[in-house]
Amino acid sequence: MGTIGGGIVHSYKGYRNAPSGYTRKIVSAMANCRQRAPLVGGAFAIWGGMFTAVDCTLVFARQKEDPWNSITSGAITGAVLAVRHGPAAMVGQAVVGGVILAIIEGSTVCLVAMRCFATDDPGFLN
Repeated sequence: MGTIGGGIVHSYKGYRNAPSGYTRKIVSAMANCRQRAPLVGGAFAIWGGMFTAVDCTLVFARQKEDPWNSITSGAITGAVLAVRHGPAAMVGQAVVGGVILAIIEGSTVCLVAMRCFATDDPGFLN
């Protein structure tokens, strides 16, 4: 997923920043994609692996599967991956990771609630 997204973004950037001429733009897009997409894919894989490890550890420690595990995992992952840049960066990335996962988990809970209320299924409230 990260490699495909990175390939699309960096192909566009290579095309846009190339000198004039269709052939030059295509060659630049492909070269930029080849150079940068694997880096984005690797970074995405590292983030995903760290997030999953922290999430599974929290599920094991708390013996509970709820949105707080994901939110906390996002915050811890952001902090751990920013550890080389110092405490200020760790705090900032922890906040960013926690907020992003809170938005994702909150929207998931809202969508499930809307679906349950639309079908008059009281199982969500119990």
